[in-house]
Amino acid sequence: SSGINAEYGDNISTVLIQHVAILDFMATSVIILRTFLTALTDQWLFGAHFCVFQAFAKYYIMGCSALLVCALNCSKLLMILYPLRVTSFTSRHGHFLAGSLWVVVAVMYLIYHYQTGLVLVWFRYVLLSCDFWFSATMGISGAITLMAILSISTLIIIVSGAWLIKIAVRKSKLQGRSVNKQGIVTVILVSAFYCISFGPFIIFLLVSILWRNDLAYFEVFCRNVPCVNYVCNVFIYYACLRTFRGFLRRMFVRCVGVVKWRLKISDRNPDAFVTSSL
Repeated sequence: SSGINAEYGDNISTVLIQHVAILDFMATSVIILRTFLTALTDQWLFGAHFCVFQAFAKYYIMGCSALLVCALNCSKLLMILYPLRVTSFTSRHGHFLAGSLWVVVAVMYLIYHYQTGLVLVWFRYVLLSCDFWFSATMGISGAITLMAILSISTLIIIVSGAWLIKIAVRKSKLQGRSVNKQGIVTVILVSAFYCISFGPFIIFLLVSILWRNDLAYFEVFCRNVPCVNYVCNVFIYYACLRTFRGFLRRMFVRCVGVVKWRLKISDRNPDAFVTSSL
């Protein structure tokens, strides 16, 4: 019975981790990679349309990450505290929960920008990325809204994470596998890196509300620290999740197969790709 309960509970946690991994991939491709290439070339190479998309995407990814990690912690904690009730939940419920959080953040985002009216986007050289341009009043209201979402989510993550650590220590002293301790450790690691990465950014939002002086260098540090969360999560998934390791192996084999196929075709007909591109 306990094994079945853990399996159903882990289905929801696994689904939520998959959605967090999607956000990490989006952040890597939309924010980290573009910022790195901009730093190398010392100019923005991706056009005005992608600049607007990056400005909107970075805050959307941030809000979704906060709510999904919060839901991940709470689902794992509820699965342990109420094991008999999770047998009715499947991975479909996990996808529904995660999808609902995606939609909630999108609706909040649209409502805020609808209320603020015309939104201007500009490339901030000090950040090597695109961002919104707000007036003083609009900037403060946006910072308060974002800080409220991140602060409440982080508080829930810290409380539930501390509870999970206490349970993990207690279960490590017991025999048997009534609770998947590896799953608990995975959730704790994801939560810990989230708090370490987003903590400075929350502090920056608070300081920017209370003190409107120039905070350029402090802002650069606090805005770039969350990238640590996106990068570290990949290593956490690989170290702790067998399914994620299998997914990476399959993708690697497929990529190697595609490269070998293209090399074989190019050896047979060196002009094939040149003529097709023309």
